[in-house]
Amino acid sequence: MSLIDDLKTNRDTQIMAFGIVFFLLAFPGYFAYASTNTPTGSFSSLGPVGNYSIEGTFEYFEIGSGSEYVEDGSEITVGSHSDAAGLDGDNIVGVRLTFEHTDDEVSNGLTCTGVQDMDDDLTISMTKGEFMADGTGSESPLVIESYWINNSIVGTNVSNMSEEDVNSQLEGGDTGLGSYNTSMMVMVNKGSRTGCNTVDDGETIDYKIEIVTLTYTVTKVD
Repeated sequence: MSLIDDLKTNRDTQIMAFGIVFFLLAFPGYFAYASTNTPTGSFSSLGPVGNYSIEGTFEYFEIGSGSEYVEDGSEITVGSHSDAAGLDGDNIVGVRLTFEHTDDEVSNGLTCTGVQDMDDDLTISMTKGEFMADGTGSESPLVIESYWINNSIVGTNVSNMSEEDVNSQLEGGDTGLGSYNTSMMVMVNKGSRTGCNTVDDGETIDYKIEIVTLTYTVTKVD
């Protein structure tokens, strides 16, 4: 019996022939799909454990600013959102908070001559989900910069790390996306002298909130 006749009458031969045709058609398509859909940055494409040089550029994008008068002992909270920066897919890695403040201390009486005004203390607290940045100081501007990555390795060489290890320490993920809440508290400090009365009810604070992005390259070195 010929193969053609066998295909017409033998069920087992028909099934085998169908299977051969299916695999001949399906396998090339599968391998073509797999070759074009390998995830970018997969482990197979990254360097092994060794020494790497890391170079990067930090950029700052404003997401909120304004001016608030904060009374002595009180606290004001302002909100901001990462969408205000207009970024798309950037690697957000940290936040920078800048506060400039003007002391409104007023001295009354002749005995106040020569009495120096004292800068008030600002206490700042910023929350973003589980991440928090804070600081205290009387200087103006008061700048607080904080990161949720290992920014200390940017601009350095590292050893005994794979390229994947390096990337994991420099990628901010989704941490920087969403709402930020920044609280400002003022504790006034008054210059004093016997017979000199000073009035200091609070502080005017000009604030700016920025998110920080990082673009970096990782190069294998001997």
